[in-house]
Amino acid sequence: MSFFDEDDEPRSRAPRPRRAAGGDVSADTQTIRIRQAIAAIGLIVVLLLLVFVVRGCRNSAQENALKDYNREVSTIASESSKQIGAGFFQLLGEGGSDSPQDLQSAISSFKVQADQQLTQAERLSVPDEMRGAHQSLLIALEWRRDGLDFIAQRIRTALGDEGEAADEAIQQIAAQMEVFLASDVDYETRVRPFIKSALDDAEIGGQDIAPSTFLPSNDWLQPDVVASQLGQQLS
Repeated sequence: MSFFDEDDEPRSRAPRPRRAAGGDVSADTQTIRIRQAIAAIGLIVVLLLLVFVVRGCRNSAQENALKDYNREVSTIASESSKQIGAGFFQLLGEGGSDSPQDLQSAISSFKVQADQQLTQAERLSVPDEMRGAHQSLLIALEWRRDGLDFIAQRIRTALGDEGEAADEAIQQIAAQMEVFLASDVDYETRVRPFIKSALDDAEIGGQDIAPSTFLPSNDWLQPDVVASQLGQQLS
């Protein structure tokens, strides 16, 4: 055999060593598990953040709803006492200077305003925590409206010349003043405390809960005081 014949023979290549199959699968499985754990932890963190965000938004919305309700009620209650109540009793005190018909018309206009305030209160958005306060508020406003209507229907008789009929009308008007007093008691002992309790439970401070006093003085409960304010005398 010649030298060239030996070079022409194909040389066999040594096979490459194969990777250990068992070691590679174990490493890949561990890597996958680590990635899955990291993904799960990330998902949990995201969910927790979402829970905190939703809860924070919900708490903020609830706080704003309670504040808004208190503010709207305070506005209505203040207008009820300062505009309608004060104006009505000032008008009633000057009753002797107006004609019975004019006085009746003026009182009826106050009744219309009181009815509008009641309607405004009925349309308020009421948080669940304020349900008790709202029911008492509606009662107080309804009493004031009905009281004004009751007096408007009897004021002309009270200012008339018929002794017994005028006396009876004046006494009925004085009795109706107790309804105004009851509305004040209802607002002061139920509406304001219920609102304050709801705000305190929600840990909301710094809120002004407006008072609302419709009857300026308990003297108006006396028939002779009512007669005197109207320029009349009980027979």
